[in-house]
Amino acid sequence: MLVTFIIRIYALMWLAIKVQSSGKDGARHVHQMLVKSQYLSPKHKKIVDPVIQHNTYFAHPFNLLLAMTTDHILHI
Repeated sequence: MLVTFIIRIYALMWLAIKVQSSGKDGARHVHQMLVKSQYLSPKHKKIVDPVIQHNTYFAHPFNLLLAMTTDHILHI
């Protein structure tokens, strides 16, 4: 399960953050982490969710607005 977690979530998110390391992409990274962690069992989700919640600085409304203003989809 640990190897699956590393391959499916940790490594992909690490690469995404390294490639797009701007502050305007932080909210998108938090969203992708939530989407990618949906496959986990409830037992493992109890371990991962508090860590995601602790690191959700980029889910603050100001950061969400920043992500919305820099989005490539115009209607957002």
